[in-house]
Amino acid sequence: MPNRFVKQEKESIIRGILREELDRSQRMEALYLKEMESMPKGSLQVKIIRGREYLYRCFRDGKKVKSVFVPRDEAKKIGESIQRRREIESSLKRLRADRELARKVLR
Repeated sequence: MPNRFVKQEKESIIRGILREELDRSQRMEALYLKEMESMPKGSLQVKIIRGREYLYRCFRDGKKVKSVFVPRDEAKKIGESIQRRREIESSLKRLRADRELARKVLR
C-alpha cells in the first residue's frame, strides 16, 4: 500500500508541473505574439536598378509579394527587427510543440 501512495503522489506532482508549464507557455505565446505585432515581416533584398544598388523589404501580402524601399540609414534597424522576428517565430514553434506534448501527457 505505501508504494501506491508514493506513486500517486509523484504522479500528482508531475501533473502539477505539466499544468504549470502549460500555463507558462500560454503566457509566453501571448507575449511573443504581442512583441511580433510591431515587427516587420519578410526579408531584405538588394535590387540593382540602372547600375545602383537599392535595398527593399520583401514580404507576402496575401498571395502577392510586395517590395518596400528601405533607406540605407534604416536598413540595420529593420534587419535586426526582421532577425528578431524570425527568432521569435522559431521560439513559438518550439513552444507550441512542447505545449502539445504536455497536453498529450496530461490526457
